[in-house]
Amino acid sequence: MKFPLLGQMTRLGMTSLGLSLGLLGWTMPNATAQRITQQCRWVRQVRIIVIESGSTARRLNDLEYDYCRGRRRRQSQPDTSSNCFHLMMMQTLAQTTGSTDTQAIAAERVVACAFPDTKPAFPWRYANGQTVKLGNNWYYPSGQSAKFGPRWRYPNGQTATEGSFWRYPNGRWALQGDRGYRPDGDLSNRVDLLRWACGNVGALRCESTLTPVVEQAELLQDAAIVKLAWQAMRF
Repeated sequence: MKFPLLGQMTRLGMTSLGLSLGLLGWTMPNATAQRITQQCRWVRQVRIIVIESGSTARRLNDLEYDYCRGRRRRQSQPDTSSNCFHLMMMQTLAQTTGSTDTQAIAAERVVACAFPDTKPAFPWRYANGQTVKLGNNWYYPSGQSAKFGPRWRYPNGQTATEGSFWRYPNGRWALQGDRGYRPDGDLSNRVDLLRWACGNVGALRCESTLTPVVEQAELLQDAAIVKLAWQAMRF
């Protein structure tokens, strides 16, 4: 048997409870609070790692305060246009391999990120005449596919990721969920892999790579981790 009045009273009771807790300075758990908590943990981890590598991490200190102790409750990530996001990904993948495509991609990214509401010319081409985007597919200045469907590729054609699993430019595993692998195949985890990478590449490179993406989508964060780990192999 259903009791509609009881249901209404229950809903009213929960509403009153929520209002009472709000007056006392408490808030009911919700998706936004969970995202902020997750972002707080991530920013704090990155800040600690960057400081361990030898940097003052001033910008990251500010971000940790905002997310973890701040008066401002920020959203989990800033608004980024689709074109800006895709070009940021492509630039990171190109930088990982040291590709000569990097500069041309960066030129397109600067415009796309600075003017997110401006539609690019059609057809959208690089300065060398190669296609940037056709439909939902993206291309490097060399003509190599960068993104086809869910699959991202490095400029050398090697698959980078199709989700939470990442590979290095040589085809070896880099990330599998929370698992992390060094370029030589040694098993680690995501955080320890980042700590090892930053310890090898140095404070300046570590901070300059992580700070721009720490508030961005997890895909960009993972791309930055893989980039640092791959570069760390050369140090």
